[in-house]
Amino acid sequence: MDSKKIETLIVTMVVLLILIAGVLGINYKQSKIAEPTTAATATTLLTTTEKLTTTTTELETTTTTKPTTTTTTTKPTTTTTTTIVAEVAVKAPSTSAKETTYEGSKNLGTFRITCYTPYSDGGVWGYQTATGARSTHLQTCAVDPSVIPLGSTIYVNGLTLKAVDVGGAVKGNKIDIFFDGTSSEARAWLDEFGEYHTVTIL
Repeated sequence: MDSKKIETLIVTMVVLLILIAGVLGINYKQSKIAEPTTAATATTLLTTTEKLTTTTTELETTTTTKPTTTTTTTKPTTTTTTTIVAEVAVKAPSTSAKETTYEGSKNLGTFRITCYTPYSDGGVWGYQTATGARSTHLQTCAVDPSVIPLGSTIYVNGLTLKAVDVGGAVKGNKIDIFFDGTSSEARAWLDEFGEYHTVTIL
Protein backbone atom coordinates (compact mmCIF):
# COMPACT_ATOMS: atom_id res chain seq x y z
CA MET A 1 0.00 0.00 0.00
CA ASP A 2 1.29 3.55 -0.81
CA SER A 3 2.60 5.50 2.24
CA LYS A 4 0.45 8.58 1.48
CA LYS A 5 -2.69 6.47 1.39
CA ILE A 6 -1.74 4.85 4.70
CA GLU A 7 -1.25 8.26 6.32
CA THR A 8 -4.63 9.46 4.98
CA LEU A 9 -6.31 6.32 6.34
CA ILE A 10 -4.75 6.78 9.78
CA VAL A 11 -5.75 10.46 9.96
CA THR A 12 -9.31 9.59 8.92
CA MET A 13 -9.56 6.90 11.60
CA VAL A 14 -8.19 9.27 14.30
CA VAL A 15 -10.69 11.93 13.33
CA LEU A 16 -13.43 9.32 13.36
CA LEU A 17 -12.42 8.16 16.82
CA ILE A 18 -12.40 11.74 18.10
CA LEU A 19 -15.86 12.34 16.62
CA ILE A 20 -17.13 9.11 18.13
CA ALA A 21 -15.69 10.03 21.54
CA GLY A 22 -17.21 13.53 21.40
CA VAL A 23 -20.59 12.28 20.31
CA LEU A 24 -20.62 9.58 22.97
CA GLY A 25 -19.72 12.17 25.64
CA ILE A 26 -22.46 14.56 24.58
CA ASN A 27 -25.01 11.80 24.28
CA TYR A 28 -24.09 10.43 27.70
CA LYS A 29 -24.77 13.78 29.35
CA GLN A 30 -28.01 14.34 27.46
CA SER A 31 -29.23 10.73 27.38
CA LYS A 32 -31.91 11.37 30.00
CA ILE A 33 -33.20 14.52 28.29
CA ALA A 34 -33.24 13.49 24.63
CA GLU A 35 -33.11 9.71 24.22
CA PRO A 36 -34.76 9.77 20.74
CA THR A 37 -32.14 12.25 19.47
CA THR A 38 -29.31 10.15 20.92
CA ALA A 39 -30.62 7.04 19.24
CA ALA A 40 -30.88 8.82 15.91
CA THR A 41 -27.37 10.20 16.30
CA ALA A 42 -26.00 6.79 17.18
CA THR A 43 -27.70 5.32 14.12
CA THR A 44 -26.24 8.04 11.91
CA LEU A 45 -22.80 7.52 13.46
CA LEU A 46 -23.06 3.79 12.89
CA THR A 47 -24.04 4.37 9.26
CA THR A 48 -21.13 6.78 8.83
CA THR A 49 -18.79 4.22 10.38
CA GLU A 50 -20.04 1.49 8.06
CA LYS A 51 -19.54 3.75 5.03
CA LEU A 52 -16.06 4.64 6.20
CA THR A 53 -15.27 0.98 6.73
CA THR A 54 -16.63 0.16 3.29
CA THR A 55 -14.59 2.98 1.74
CA THR A 56 -11.48 1.76 3.58
CA THR A 57 -12.05 -1.81 2.36
CA GLU A 58 -12.50 -0.64 -1.22
CA LEU A 59 -9.37 1.48 -0.91
CA GLU A 60 -7.40 -1.52 0.34
CA THR A 61 -8.81 -3.69 -2.43
CA THR A 62 -7.95 -1.09 -5.07
CA THR A 63 -4.48 -0.56 -3.65
CA THR A 64 -3.51 -4.19 -3.12
CA THR A 65 -4.89 -5.51 -6.41
CA LYS A 66 -2.28 -5.39 -9.11
CA PRO A 67 -2.76 -6.64 -12.64
CA THR A 68 -0.75 -9.69 -13.45
CA THR A 69 0.78 -9.94 -16.86
CA THR A 70 1.84 -13.35 -18.08
CA THR A 71 4.24 -13.43 -20.97
CA THR A 72 4.67 -16.68 -22.83
CA THR A 73 7.68 -16.94 -25.04
CA THR A 74 7.59 -19.65 -27.66
CA LYS A 75 10.99 -20.60 -28.97
CA PRO A 76 10.87 -21.58 -32.61
CA THR A 77 12.15 -25.01 -33.36
CA THR A 78 14.30 -25.39 -36.40
CA THR A 79 14.66 -28.84 -37.92
CA THR A 80 17.60 -29.35 -40.20
CA THR A 81 17.51 -32.28 -42.55
CA THR A 82 20.80 -33.35 -44.02
CA THR A 83 20.61 -35.42 -47.12
CA ILE A 84 23.59 -37.62 -47.69
CA VAL A 85 24.11 -38.55 -51.30
CA ALA A 86 26.15 -41.65 -51.83
CA GLU A 87 28.16 -41.66 -54.99
CA VAL A 88 28.58 -45.06 -56.53
CA ALA A 89 31.33 -45.47 -59.00
CA VAL A 90 30.39 -47.86 -61.75
CA LYS A 91 33.35 -49.38 -63.43
CA ALA A 92 32.92 -49.86 -67.14
CA PRO A 93 33.53 -53.40 -68.31
CA SER A 94 36.92 -53.97 -69.80
CA THR A 95 36.98 -54.41 -73.54
CA SER A 96 39.75 -56.92 -73.34
CA ALA A 97 38.94 -60.09 -71.43
CA LYS A 98 41.63 -62.14 -69.73
CA GLU A 99 42.82 -65.15 -71.60
CA THR A 100 41.22 -68.25 -70.11
CA THR A 101 42.87 -71.64 -70.13
CA TYR A 102 40.57 -74.65 -70.25
CA GLU A 103 41.56 -78.11 -69.14
CA GLY A 104 42.66 -80.16 -72.16
CA SER A 105 42.78 -77.02 -74.36
CA LYS A 106 45.61 -76.14 -76.70
CA ASN A 107 47.09 -72.69 -77.23
CA LEU A 108 47.42 -72.10 -80.97
CA GLY A 109 49.28 -68.80 -80.59
CA THR A 110 48.44 -65.32 -81.79
CA PHE A 111 45.98 -64.86 -84.63
CA ARG A 112 44.82 -61.89 -86.62
CA ILE A 113 41.12 -61.22 -86.13
CA THR A 114 38.80 -59.93 -88.85
CA CYS A 115 35.02 -59.97 -89.19
CA TYR A 116 32.43 -60.26 -91.90
CA THR A 117 28.68 -59.59 -92.20
CA PRO A 118 25.71 -61.00 -94.13
CA TYR A 119 26.36 -58.19 -96.66
CA SER A 120 30.01 -59.05 -97.35
CA ASP A 121 30.85 -60.05 -100.94
CA GLY A 122 27.69 -58.29 -102.07
CA GLY A 123 25.53 -60.37 -99.74
CA VAL A 124 25.90 -63.51 -101.88
CA TRP A 125 26.39 -65.84 -98.98
CA GLY A 126 24.27 -64.18 -96.30
CA TYR A 127 24.05 -66.61 -93.37
CA GLN A 128 25.22 -69.68 -95.33
CA THR A 129 28.43 -71.50 -94.32
CA ALA A 130 30.71 -74.20 -95.77
CA THR A 131 29.44 -76.73 -93.21
CA GLY A 132 25.74 -75.94 -93.73
CA ALA A 133 25.38 -74.43 -90.25
CA ARG A 134 23.80 -71.00 -90.03
CA SER A 135 26.11 -68.10 -89.17
CA THR A 136 25.38 -66.65 -85.71
CA HIS A 137 26.36 -63.23 -84.37
CA LEU A 138 29.73 -63.41 -82.58
CA GLN A 139 29.34 -67.18 -82.14
CA THR A 140 30.59 -68.61 -85.45
CA CYS A 141 33.68 -67.92 -87.54
CA ALA A 142 35.59 -68.83 -90.68
CA VAL A 143 39.03 -70.46 -90.33
CA ASP A 144 41.81 -72.09 -92.34
CA PRO A 145 40.94 -75.79 -92.03
CA SER A 146 44.63 -76.69 -92.25
CA VAL A 147 45.24 -74.78 -89.01
CA ILE A 148 41.91 -75.18 -87.20
CA PRO A 149 39.68 -78.10 -88.25
CA LEU A 150 36.08 -77.24 -89.15
CA GLY A 151 33.68 -78.02 -86.30
CA SER A 152 36.27 -77.04 -83.68
CA THR A 153 35.38 -74.81 -80.75
CA ILE A 154 37.84 -72.05 -80.04
CA TYR A 155 38.22 -69.33 -77.41
CA VAL A 156 39.28 -65.80 -78.39
CA ASN A 157 39.44 -62.93 -75.89
CA GLY A 158 36.19 -63.73 -74.08
CA LEU A 159 34.36 -65.19 -77.10
CA THR A 160 33.64 -68.88 -77.56
CA LEU A 161 33.35 -69.53 -81.32
CA LYS A 162 32.42 -72.45 -83.51
CA ALA A 163 34.57 -72.93 -86.67
CA VAL A 164 31.90 -73.54 -89.33
CA ASP A 165 33.05 -71.60 -92.39
CA VAL A 166 35.99 -70.91 -94.67
CA GLY A 167 37.02 -67.98 -96.84
CA GLY A 168 39.33 -67.26 -99.73
CA ALA A 169 41.20 -64.64 -97.70
CA VAL A 170 41.24 -66.69 -94.48
CA LYS A 171 44.64 -68.33 -94.54
CA GLY A 172 47.08 -69.34 -91.78
CA ASN A 173 46.73 -67.71 -88.37
CA LYS A 174 43.65 -65.73 -89.20
CA ILE A 175 40.05 -65.94 -87.94
CA ASP A 176 37.08 -64.21 -89.56
CA ILE A 177 34.27 -63.72 -86.99
CA PHE A 178 30.66 -63.35 -88.13
CA PHE A 179 29.05 -60.03 -87.12
CA ASP A 180 25.30 -59.67 -87.74
CA GLY A 181 25.15 -55.98 -88.64
CA THR A 182 26.34 -53.40 -91.12
CA SER A 183 29.94 -53.13 -92.30
CA SER A 184 30.46 -49.88 -90.37
CA GLU A 185 29.11 -51.46 -87.17
CA ALA A 186 31.41 -54.43 -87.68
CA ARG A 187 34.44 -52.19 -88.12
CA ALA A 188 33.57 -50.20 -84.98
CA TRP A 189 33.24 -53.39 -82.99
CA LEU A 190 36.54 -54.76 -84.28
CA ASP A 191 38.34 -51.52 -83.38
CA GLU A 192 37.18 -51.98 -79.80
CA PHE A 193 37.72 -55.74 -79.70
CA GLY A 194 41.27 -55.63 -81.01
CA GLU A 195 42.97 -57.09 -84.12
CA TYR A 196 45.40 -59.61 -82.58
CA HIS A 197 44.60 -62.14 -79.88
CA THR A 198 45.72 -65.53 -78.59
CA VAL A 199 43.53 -68.36 -79.81
CA THR A 200 42.86 -71.50 -77.80
CA ILE A 201 41.24 -74.59 -79.26
CA LEU A 202 38.97 -76.36 -76.77
